[in-house]
Amino acid sequence: MNASKTLFTYIVLFIFSTTASAQTWEQMLKKAEKQYAKGKYHKVEKATDKLRKKHIGKKFNADSSLYALTHVMDAKAFLAQAYFKEMNTSLIKAALLLETYEARDPYNYIMPNLRIVDLYNDYGNHQKADSVTRLLEQLSTGYIQSGLLEAEIQIRRAITDVALGNYKEGLANTRSLNDLWPTKLRLSYKFESLKKEDEIYKTQLLVKLYTNEVEALRGQGEYEAALALLDTRNKQVNRLAAANTEGYVSFRTAEVRTHIDYGDYKQSQKVANRLLSNKLPGIIGRKPAVAMLESTNKEGDFGESYILKEKLDKMHAKSKVRNSFDSFHDDAMEALINSYQQNMEENVVVTLNNLIGKAKKSLPEDHYIVTELSQRGIDYIFEVNRSENFLFAEKFYKTLGESLHIRFGNNTLHTDIYKVNFAGYYLKYSETPSKAYALSLEKFIKNHYQNYPPNIQSMKAWCRALCHILPLLAILTIQSH
Repeated sequence: MNASKTLFTYIVLFIFSTTASAQTWEQMLKKAEKQYAKGKYHKVEKATDKLRKKHIGKKFNADSSLYALTHVMDAKAFLAQAYFKEMNTSLIKAALLLETYEARDPYNYIMPNLRIVDLYNDYGNHQKADSVTRLLEQLSTGYIQSGLLEAEIQIRRAITDVALGNYKEGLANTRSLNDLWPTKLRLSYKFESLKKEDEIYKTQLLVKLYTNEVEALRGQGEYEAALALLDTRNKQVNRLAAANTEGYVSFRTAEVRTHIDYGDYKQSQKVANRLLSNKLPGIIGRKPAVAMLESTNKEGDFGESYILKEKLDKMHAKSKVRNSFDSFHDDAMEALINSYQQNMEENVVVTLNNLIGKAKKSLPEDHYIVTELSQRGIDYIFEVNRSENFLFAEKFYKTLGESLHIRFGNNTLHTDIYKVNFAGYYLKYSETPSKAYALSLEKFIKNHYQNYPPNIQSMKAWCRALCHILPLLAILTIQSH
């Protein structure tokens, strides 16, 4: 009798402990995520500290593998506030814990890494997102023990591929996942009870897949197909996601950017204004605001551009974004507006050059804004076509190349197009056209060199001739991706 009672007690304790530890990210970090969703990023760390100091020990059986999740959540909040040093410190803490407790719980190892992939893609370092995704793809099915987690890894691969410019592969995988993921929405990771926040998270992933399909088509220049898809998914997204959620806003922001690429600035601003009328909090609201600013700049509605710049300032202040970044961002937005205005009273090229130098000193080397400022500097130089500005073109190209290499890696669509464009600059505008040959374009150049008649003896004359095939090379490069 006593033996039976003892056995029963052990069984009850085992069931209780399994249930207590079977917590998803959404369940354990519910309070932290709630503060994040409100744009109150400075309150996230308070919630995660409470988990580390109190709840993990009492509510979750002192499961040390859970601590990594809290540090990734902190990193996410630090990113939203532009505290990049603190973000990286939190990610390092998480990485050390993940390495230590990898064998203990597959979910507690895989889910934080999935969120790190999301963070790097949001931040703009897609090469790092790719590295973490590759790490997860190397895990065995026996270790993962969950079809749900396997599907989530595939989702990150599809999203990261599109971000890297691997549009064909990313599009094919996304369409396959669009069929697969809806069948997983009611499944659990490790026999935990499903709660509302879990369903919302999984539904958001479905909306992100729809967005990724649009981005893949947009990246390939298939704007009409992308707009048709947006129209098809419109009612589905309205039904699946609330208007103030990250998934919904990302989908609509993709719609804004597709209209910009298609040249329909009025429609892009109409969609963006609908989003901004919802008074979106923090980083969620900044996405459509920045996209709309690009639209008004390109259309030439600079009065509206300055209104949007002020709106972004207020968003930063409300979200308690780091003051130094807020100030820098404000200067950068003004410089971009001036560049589109082609305001000759402002020395735009020198201003952009100074801002890039400041960014290199005060921001991480992989920050996306260095890419944007460098690219805009190049575009501006060719738009105004003033000879004194061409002295800066090579410098901007080199800075752009460094930034793209860090963020995307070598042999991606973005870096390949960059090399072709930089070669075009050397050939058409510089006094050293032979430098085009050094831009890792040998596989293109050698193939075409064989087809030129032998009377083209000098490198300079040959490079000038090569100018005519560079547009073709760019097209071939895009098609290969």
